[in-house]
Amino acid sequence: MGQLHPGSQPPVRGRDNLSRQSAERAELTPDAYNRLQARLIELELQNTELRAAQQEGEALHRVNADLYDSAPVGHVTLDHNGLILYANLTAAEMLGLERRRLRRRPFILHVPREHLNDFRAHCREAIVTRQSTSLELVLKPNRGEPFHAWLIAVGARDTETGAPVCHAAICNTEDHRRTEEELKRELEALRATEAELRQHTETLERLLLDQARGGNGASMTEASPPPRHLAGIHEANNTLANIHNVIALLQKALPPEHEYQRYTALMEKEFRRLAEALGIPN
Repeated sequence: MGQLHPGSQPPVRGRDNLSRQSAERAELTPDAYNRLQARLIELELQNTELRAAQQEGEALHRVNADLYDSAPVGHVTLDHNGLILYANLTAAEMLGLERRRLRRRPFILHVPREHLNDFRAHCREAIVTRQSTSLELVLKPNRGEPFHAWLIAVGARDTETGAPVCHAAICNTEDHRRTEEELKRELEALRATEAELRQHTETLERLLLDQARGGNGASMTEASPPPRHLAGIHEANNTLANIHNVIALLQKALPPEHEYQRYTALMEKEFRRLAEALGIPN
C-alpha cells in the first residue's frame, strides 16, 4: 500500500491543478466568467493606478527633499532635549559640520553661554504652545566666526514616534546687520550735513537780508569781484543738490515700511523748505 507498481508514473501536481482549473472554468456560466474577467481587468487597472501614485509620491518626496536641502535658510528638527534629529545642508554649512555629524548632537553646543537661557525658553515655548516663536541670538559654528541669527521655531509631533519636537528655521542676519549699520552711518552723515547746511543757509539768509536793506552802500563795478554771499549761494545750491540725491537714493534703497523712511521724509521736507527759502526750483 502506498507503493508504485512497476511502470507506473508518479502523480503530477501541475496537471492536477490545470485539470481542476479547467473543471472549475467549465462549471462557470458564460455570464459569471465574463464578470470574473471584468473584475480581473478592474483590479489590474487599480494596481496600475496605485503604482503610478506611488511613483508620483516618490518623485514628490525627492522634490521636497531637494527643496529642503537647498533652502536659503537652515532647517533643524530638535527633540525635547535639544538634540538635533534632522538638519538640511544649509544648516550643516551654517554650523560648520557635515550633516551626518549633526545627528543627535546637542544644539546648545552652538549657542553662546549668554544666550542659553533664552534659547531653552524659546524651544520650550514652541513645543508647549505649538505656535511659531522667534528669537534673535548669536550662533557659534564648529569652524569660522560667530554670526547673528534669527531663529523661528514651531512645535510639532514626530511623524514616526509621535514625540514632541521643535522645527526651527535659522536665518543668518549678519549681512542685514551690516547693511543697517551702513545705513545708520549714512544717516548720521546726512544729519551732520543737514545741520551744516542749515547753519550755512541761515548765514546766507542774513546776507541776503542785508543786501535787500542796502548793505554797506558800496556799488559794484565790472572789475569788482563777485560778492562772497553769491559764491556761498552757488555752493549751497551744489550742496542742496547732493543732499537731495542722497535722500532719493536712501528712499529707493530702503523698504517702504522701514523705520528710517520717516527720517528721509523729514530730510525731504527740510530740503524743500531750504530750497524754497533760497529760491531754488525743486
